[in-house]
Amino acid sequence: MVLRDNPGTVMSAALFLSCLYNYARSQEVICSLGDCRSTTTTIIMAMFPRAVAVGCMVSRAAVLYKNVTGAVAVYEGKIAEYEAHYPEDACGARFRRAFVTIVVVTCAAIIIPVNVYRIHLLYRQYRSSGLIVFHALMYVQNASTCVTELQFVVYCFGLCRMFCHMNGDMSALRSEAIVVNRYPPVLMTCRPLGATTELCSGPSLVDGVERLKLRHQFISGAVRDLNALYSFQLVASLSVLFAMSLFDIYGVVSNVVKTADSHLFFYGWVLQYAFRFSMIVLTTHVTTKQALKSKIFITDINTRLTDSNTKEELRLFLDELCGRSVEFTTFDMFIINTRLITSAIVTGTTYLIILFQFQ
Repeated sequence: MVLRDNPGTVMSAALFLSCLYNYARSQEVICSLGDCRSTTTTIIMAMFPRAVAVGCMVSRAAVLYKNVTGAVAVYEGKIAEYEAHYPEDACGARFRRAFVTIVVVTCAAIIIPVNVYRIHLLYRQYRSSGLIVFHALMYVQNASTCVTELQFVVYCFGLCRMFCHMNGDMSALRSEAIVVNRYPPVLMTCRPLGATTELCSGPSLVDGVERLKLRHQFISGAVRDLNALYSFQLVASLSVLFAMSLFDIYGVVSNVVKTADSHLFFYGWVLQYAFRFSMIVLTTHVTTKQALKSKIFITDINTRLTDSNTKEELRLFLDELCGRSVEFTTFDMFIINTRLITSAIVTGTTYLIILFQFQ
């Protein structure tokens, strides 16, 4: 009855069983596809499906644990409460929906056709139900990990849009600060700033800066919460994507697996891994850059104003920004930014040289 009421638990249990099945049969299946005369090569190529299975198990276990403990629901509740106070405009909402649609459709377009065609060729060549089941389960496990990555990217992009919206209000604050500095305060009238903030000379300007500071505190806290929610999943996804790229390149160059004469699968799979890896890295990198952009606005505003109360509030805001780290990490092992892509390429090249020496 409990399982029937929790379809996510049933799906997770089925995925765990499929991962264990594939992990146990990996070497046998690789041997049936290629040449078993080299034990070392067979063991190395068996690491590919095993990496997919282990990555899927880790990712799914983390997702299941976070859902059971209610951490995801708490995070979504905080974000919903923030968006109720600071709603995004219609243009921003359309842009967010368009981004999510493009990412999901692109992932489906580069994953599903290649995998379906691969299964078709395997069936036509080997006529083995066990072989088909093994590869179908491996592709389902890979798709499950990809769905988790998409969920993270959507959440991260939402935070990026929050930072962009807040930075837009900061830009407006800077423009108004120029006006306040140029004209006498007695000539000024309050002007709306963003959804809930008004700007004029005097105390209202201080209140506007304080509200922006509280917003930045909340979004930065949401970044930390999201990072904590997906630390295990990010480690599993990035590691598996790196390993799959490595073993696919090794398999093609060493000519271990021969299911088709063309390199269609190789190019399709490498494109998939590169897109998914870059999607995670670039989304986190842009979000971090938007968070750091606030520091530039606050510094610029601080140099333009002469009001002591406002400058004191800006100084406190700037001290907070300098002392707060807004970065995505994987258990503090490495920071997820664009430098991670170049590091992966260099490390992968080194490991490929080592693998070819084993051949």
